[in-house]
Amino acid sequence: MVLVDLFPHLFRDEYPRELGCYPRPFNEGGTLLDYDDFEDYAPIATGKATTVFKATHCSSGTVVAIKAIVRASMTYGACVNFRRAVEFGFHIQDPAVVPVFGWFYTNDKVFIVMEYCVKGDLHTVYPAPDPVAPWEVANVARQLVQGLKTIHGNGVAHRRLTLDNILVTEDGTVKIANFGGAARGKRVDVWSLGIVLFTLLSGATPVTDGDGDTLLPLQFPDDMSVDGIDLITQILVDDETKRLSLSAIEAHAFLATDN
Repeated sequence: MVLVDLFPHLFRDEYPRELGCYPRPFNEGGTLLDYDDFEDYAPIATGKATTVFKATHCSSGTVVAIKAIVRASMTYGACVNFRRAVEFGFHIQDPAVVPVFGWFYTNDKVFIVMEYCVKGDLHTVYPAPDPVAPWEVANVARQLVQGLKTIHGNGVAHRRLTLDNILVTEDGTVKIANFGGAARGKRVDVWSLGIVLFTLLSGATPVTDGDGDTLLPLQFPDDMSVDGIDLITQILVDDETKRLSLSAIEAHAFLATDN
């Protein structure tokens, strides 16, 4: 059974059955993934209706992350998000994107199998309120820009670029995860990148108004990188037509910052 059979109401004629509906062959011979193909399930994160496990693929010994979602909790919107996470995580391939290897299901849950990033997310690697060294933030920014350029080159925007959706591997490679919200609207990813960079450099989250919809004037620490301030102020611009493009961010002096 493939994704279109599990959630038939998600698919219409304009969505070919083969587009993001089959897992990448993970077992020898290309057989479909199954719960029993993995062992040593160990929970590493939990949510209201989700659990992320570290597990080992039995036949290859590969350590992976497996996100389990309770099927009874899945509204129509959650099903759409699941389909997007599988489709885009499978098809978009870049060193700065967490690959999805496949998916499977049981009677009560659906599971997405993806790369295991041992260091966790940026919240874990760089806990607030300590600001991160400019050269480290520049290193993160370079990788995120490359990943976003690949994502946008595939015709979609991530739309959920936050510290907890950016994972780090053992060798320090930064990877964008969780494509459940992917859609059109690339400039929103540039804005989110600015929020990430400000948070890392300052050790604080930008302040919004009472409704959380409007960003209040940024308060930059006195010792914050001058190039970093210049970059962020050109990214966090309300008029998206005046917001820096990814190529312009890539060429900015801040991204050349080194140790």
